[in-house]
Amino acid sequence: MPEELVIRDDNHRELFKALAKLRDKERNIIAMKYGAGLKNTEIAALLGVSESNIGVVVYRSLKKLHKALEAGGFKYE
Repeated sequence: MPEELVIRDDNHRELFKALAKLRDKERNIIAMKYGAGLKNTEIAALLGVSESNIGVVVYRSLKKLHKALEAGGFKYE
């Protein structure tokens, strides 16, 4: 059990480092989508941009996060 906690703490650290590499706009959109559970249409309305713009930002941001997490040795659970 203690090794699971260490892995989880390491993963959280790597996730925060990866999130820090995103631009503010990207980080905010990811937070609204996955943290607050908003839909792309809701985020678009809040930010005054198109829904397709939000979709593109989410897609690219997730790709950046994935690449940064892999480089940081993130362990998938």
